[in-house]
Amino acid sequence: MATRLVLEVDHIEGKVINVLTLRPGPELRLWESKRRYDALFVNRFESIPGGARVTVSGDIRLKGPVRLLAPFLRPYVRRQILRLSLQPLKTAAEATTCRQPAGVSGSRSHRMRGRLGAS
Repeated sequence: MATRLVLEVDHIEGKVINVLTLRPGPELRLWESKRRYDALFVNRFESIPGGARVTVSGDIRLKGPVRLLAPFLRPYVRRQILRLSLQPLKTAAEATTCRQPAGVSGSRSHRMRGRLGAS
């Protein structure tokens, strides 16, 4: 059984609706609809020695004339996911984690998959 939470977020575009869905197992889904796109981001969390791996998959559907830019936006979207989602998550997790034993370091890999398309 999934738990669903509907949030109204103050955004530069005004108030937008985000839907968070917590599914059984280590998965969190975020759906958002904005003026220029609809997006579904799936975050998966996996325990690994010395830390955790977070995998983010995104399915982004561009709206209106901006959809013509879809083939060129993948690198930009990847940077935005890293900057706005993964880096803050990593920083917060490392700030609240107990000290690691000497010689053990956290994972620095970021894996992102996604599909950027026009609808």
